[in-house]
Amino acid sequence: MYAGKSGSVPLPTVGHLQTLKNGYIYWEDGGKWDNERKQTIEGKMFVAFVALIVVEAYRYHIRPVLDAISSTTTRSTIGELNKYQIQQKRDGSWMPMNAMTKKQRQILKCLDLPEAKVKTLVSKLQV
Repeated sequence: MYAGKSGSVPLPTVGHLQTLKNGYIYWEDGGKWDNERKQTIEGKMFVAFVALIVVEAYRYHIRPVLDAISSTTTRSTIGELNKYQIQQKRDGSWMPMNAMTKKQRQILKCLDLPEAKVKTLVSKLQV
């Protein structure tokens, strides 16, 4: 826990708030790094936006599983899929380590990946 003095945080003495056309606000201190900071922030925002699209698309496709089991969340379905592991055999081919659980089959079925198709894809993996 913070053990220092509590009080107001002093504002920087150099610079000002800058509002971009897209509505973002950032602190501009007049230094040469401002443009690079802005580009970094914009890059991170773009990555977060793309990640949000991927998560929402995943949620859309697994909606039947989420509706069927009330305690199931998006995070728990991803955790369930992470439990599915494959191993490489001595001849270089790949195979599942364990059989798929019922929940894993449900999730993959919603993603249009039946168990047989997953096994085929796993066996086709190359080193």
